[in-house]
Amino acid sequence: MRKDHRQDCHKLVSWLKDYIEDNAWIDDIRSSLPALEEEEPDWPATYKPTAATIDAYSCRDEPAF
Repeated sequence: MRKDHRQDCHKLVSWLKDYIEDNAWIDDIRSSLPALEEEEPDWPATYKPTAATIDAYSCRDEPAF
């Protein structure tokens, strides 16, 4: 997202955090990557981003890496 759209960015971050906390996120990943469950049974604990991680890498005016 381009700079100077901080309000829009915060709306998207809020939506993303709600989506990640909902079981729909896990269901969407399972349907998109069906072999993942077999390969890594504990994948949600490994790959699910935290709200703090989302905040740390969102709505920044410079690259996060």
